[in-house]
Amino acid sequence: MPDVDSIHMKEATNREERTRIAPGYSRPIGGLEAIAWFMLLAVRGLLLWLVVPLAFLLWLLLTPIRALRHRSFVSPSKVIGWADLNLIAVVGQILIRPFGRPVGFTPWSEMASVDHHVSVIDPC
Repeated sequence: MPDVDSIHMKEATNREERTRIAPGYSRPIGGLEAIAWFMLLAVRGLLLWLVVPLAFLLWLLLTPIRALRHRSFVSPSKVIGWADLNLIAVVGQILIRPFGRPVGFTPWSEMASVDHHVSVIDPC
């Protein structure tokens, strides 16, 4: 049977290690957090059926408006990628943030520089 002092020492070391690792950086994923990541992928997969057509409609509306305002052309894949990144951020705020891993949003102003593309077999 382990000594009580060694158990308290191990708990203190674990607590100290958790506080040293900054949120968003690499650390072991627990079972509950792994389930949350799986749920993020599952919810995202379902919501993409709604988000992709809406993002395409947004692109259809944006194209003439951007042309009238003499703004640069943004491809539909960039608009859909921007919408997907923000979908991941919204779902991540609900499921992943409680584990100390914040998920950031992509601002509207950075839509033209988005490199993320949605594919049929894209897990995230």
